[in-house]
Amino acid sequence: MISIAFIGSCVEPEEIVAFPAASIAGNKYQLGLLSAFDDGVFDIHQLIFPTFSVFPRGRKVFVTKTVLKKKKNRIICGYINIPFVKQVSCSFSLFRNLLLWNRKCKYEQKCIVMYNVYSYRDIALRLFCKITGIPRILAIADVTEKGYGFWKDYECSYEKRHIKYYDGIIPITDHIHNDYAPQLPYFRIEGGIPEKINAREQNEPITRTKKTIVYTGSLNQYSSIELLLEAFSKINDQNLRLIVAGDGERENSVIDAMKLDTRISFLGKITNGEAIQLQHEADVLVCPRIPDDFVTKYTFPSKIMEYLATGNKVVAFHLQGIPQEYDAFLIYPESISAEALARAIVTIIDDDNNTRNRQIDFINQKQWVCYSNGITELLYIVMNSNGKGRTHD
Repeated sequence: MISIAFIGSCVEPEEIVAFPAASIAGNKYQLGLLSAFDDGVFDIHQLIFPTFSVFPRGRKVFVTKTVLKKKKNRIICGYINIPFVKQVSCSFSLFRNLLLWNRKCKYEQKCIVMYNVYSYRDIALRLFCKITGIPRILAIADVTEKGYGFWKDYECSYEKRHIKYYDGIIPITDHIHNDYAPQLPYFRIEGGIPEKINAREQNEPITRTKKTIVYTGSLNQYSSIELLLEAFSKINDQNLRLIVAGDGERENSVIDAMKLDTRISFLGKITNGEAIQLQHEADVLVCPRIPDDFVTKYTFPSKIMEYLATGNKVVAFHLQGIPQEYDAFLIYPESISAEALARAIVTIIDDDNNTRNRQIDFINQKQWVCYSNGITELLYIVMNSNGKGRTHD
């Protein structure tokens, strides 16, 4: 049995409501990744940093193990949630808990997997690994973008410089590996689904009077929701409706559009279960995010996988972070414009989805359990490499 220390911030789905600052997509990814480890080979120990907005924006000052229920092999890494004090206390907390894990599993082979690079965690991890010689793998779901203040810019620079110091990586896109750590062994995981989808159940007809276009997800600066609203305004068909669900700083754009066009409905923030049900009832699902040569290069839009899992038609712009094997199941507008997006929607909304069964077969290959062999192989390569691939600190 190989003991794995997983350093992250994930909580159980029923616990996430207590952490509004946490990323739902990031939480799903971490939980999925943990479920992909073969429990017949690996003994997983979670070292978790619960996510709170920093004081005074967030009211929590002392984050202790009491913020989450006790769970086997889950260690809560406490910290003081005050700017700069947080970073120092997180480093000490991680180093201490790694020592406790190492002592508890002293007779087992060991490896450490950390989710995303944060300087204050990474410094403690590098020191620990230098002392113990335990290999480390980085699971990285994005690369921080510059331009959001001193601390964010520092983290961005630190992250880019230190990805190569790991022994292996699990990136969300191939570009992260190719651009920042091409010498390291890697296994790409862009996301996953929790269980197999039954194609027959997905084919059950839904009775409705109007064709429905659906968008679910964040309404932030990267969502390009205004582009979807503009595209919909160019479709002169009273038998169409657009349903938008989500929250974020661009909510007002949807509310304003709804006032001008009665075909638009805005549901606000809904539960994950409600979002999935809404996706299943759609005729067309749209991901209007546009390529920007950075964020869309180093991320994978998780809603693409959720959308495809419905078996319904999916319209999206061609983003750099979407692997080529998805091309057969996505409808790409011919250019990045509201007019092209509108044409793509109109062209396919009345068509039968002839690739539905192949689409579901494809997405079933993205079950988290299907990644187990690739993860196991990567860990064995890393544990037998003695750090030969990485750039040494």
